[in-house]
Amino acid sequence: RGGQTSFAHTGLAYDMLSDSERAQWERLHMVDRHSGRLAPMLFCHPITGRKHILAHGRATQVKAILEYPDDYVVGRSTPRSLSQQEMSATFRRRDELFDQPAVHLVHSYEKGDLVVFDNLTLAHRGVPEAYSKPDKPEDVRVLHR
Repeated sequence: RGGQTSFAHTGLAYDMLSDSERAQWERLHMVDRHSGRLAPMLFCHPITGRKHILAHGRATQVKAILEYPDDYVVGRSTPRSLSQQEMSATFRRRDELFDQPAVHLVHSYEKGDLVVFDNLTLAHRGVPEAYSKPDKPEDVRVLHR
């Protein structure tokens, strides 16, 4: 009953962005609701150098998305804050890309399964059923980091 994990390859999702989306998303940075830290919408994997879409949390964890102008200079220009409507559209588009069959996989666990993955390459989330109350302790979905 549930317990599956949905995985999406964030590099393959990046490849599906149009050139104009890539140009815009290169300028976007998410502001974490709790820490206030900035995280780029797109990033290069530190080992492979491949471009990826950052899977930073859900929209509820992001306070704002800032768009930096191409000619941004610290102290001389100001990033634009996306409207709630623009933020929602950005997250919807990201989720659409992550749900594409070419980048998406749902793993259904069996007893003894162990899944190891590169957290920078794969976005992951439990399918909705994974969060329902389990009938037995062995039905609990456990994620170790």
